[in-house]
Amino acid sequence: MRTAPACFLLLLLPFSARAGFINLDLTPKVNANLQSYTGGASYPVGGQTRQLGGVPFTLALYNSAPGTLGAIQLPANNTLTTHSFAVNISGASRVFTVINSAWGALGANNGKIEVFGSAGAYAKLDLIQGSTIRDHYQGVFQNLLTNPTVATTRFGNDVLDRQVLSLPAAFLTQSIVEFRFSGNGGSAGGNGAAFLAGVTFQSCPADLNNDGQVDDSDFVLFVPAYNTLDCRDAGMAVGCLSDLNSDGVVDDTDFTIFVVAYNELVCP
Repeated sequence: MRTAPACFLLLLLPFSARAGFINLDLTPKVNANLQSYTGGASYPVGGQTRQLGGVPFTLALYNSAPGTLGAIQLPANNTLTTHSFAVNISGASRVFTVINSAWGALGANNGKIEVFGSAGAYAKLDLIQGSTIRDHYQGVFQNLLTNPTVATTRFGNDVLDRQVLSLPAAFLTQSIVEFRFSGNGGSAGGNGAAFLAGVTFQSCPADLNNDGQVDDSDFVLFVPAYNTLDCRDAGMAVGCLSDLNSDGVVDDTDFTIFVVAYNELVCP
């Protein structure tokens, strides 16, 4: 446990900064129904916005059918498959995804997500079994997950894991023009099959309560997270959204980012 620096309150000045989450509709490329997977009947149905790991995601339906949960399933063989979405999102700072696998082998690279900017900015997150992704069913499958930035929502014996990709500063002055989800089984026999169930872009990470402002209500949420420090600590708020640079801890680096967002009219 730690105490926030005494200078913290001196640096905080009243202001409002516009913010928000922008959800990507996966419907055009959905090719699987997670309700039909092992234990999948416990999952929420698509056609709604749902909080997963502290972040809102728009969940899709499969073939527009009621009672389904749509996802984009990659193949479990050595066929490289890419799903691309054209977007136009300005000033984004983080990208959240909901990705698990139908099955996987520990340590295997099952694919990646990529984000492309209008003037060459680029970011990616590799989908490594045991680190950033794991199997959805918590039983006989690959259940290890070590990356502290991944947040989990449980549905019976199944899970949906929420990843986060912090974007380079170049994206603050560029628009995101493309989002890609790609991968394969990784070998002739296959060693994993990842699926994507949600994508959300965030333009203002310091707006912790997503009310369009970075103010005292966000400060009240940030300080307990700063004092807790480790995103894996049981006392940390769901999703560890105060980890503004997505390194697994809420520390002085995050404090600096928060102060800038609080003191300026435009979110960093």
